[in-house]
Amino acid sequence: MRSMPLQITPDTLPDYHFLYIAPNVEPDWFFVAARQYYETYRPTIISNGDLIAIIPPSFTVVVSILARRDAFRSMAVQVAQARETAYLDALIYETATEAEIALNSRAMSEQPFGVPLVPTPTPFLRDPILPTPGAIIATPDPDNTNFSGFVTQVPTEPAGFITLTPSPTPNFEDDAGIVTSATPGAIVGGN
Repeated sequence: MRSMPLQITPDTLPDYHFLYIAPNVEPDWFFVAARQYYETYRPTIISNGDLIAIIPPSFTVVVSILARRDAFRSMAVQVAQARETAYLDALIYETATEAEIALNSRAMSEQPFGVPLVPTPTPFLRDPILPTPGAIIATPDPDNTNFSGFVTQVPTEPAGFITLTPSPTPNFEDDAGIVTSATPGAIVGGN
């Protein structure tokens, strides 16, 4: 019996996102055209499909292929052979300028795969955890009904906050008119 690996659609975020750049394109395609796209989504940059093959089948994979029309087919075949369930995101452009316009628009519209992402559902807590209203205090047990010898009491009112700030150290004026302040202890060792 064969189990079906996870499928992914272009409107959800995958576990792994690869940007597969064709070996025959100039470095400008990545350093200029795909720069904003890379800085926004941080895909793993690859130049062959070997890395895709070692991802366990329990994880979802999207491979964005940035290539010219002549190299796309062979790259798509490599990805399909490495991982048949990988979602292929085709970025086929003939010039770096076309690629830059398309990738920058994806980065600005927050659409890594060309379509809006499905919003992540907000978790709902059925029974929220509420903190204890104050410190738990252990006092001696005079009856020794508890084996530890202490009774745990929970205060009925929450603990307060210290709101009073200490007053500043008073300044003294000597005969020469110089203001001095008291030192809390010796500055230099000794008695």
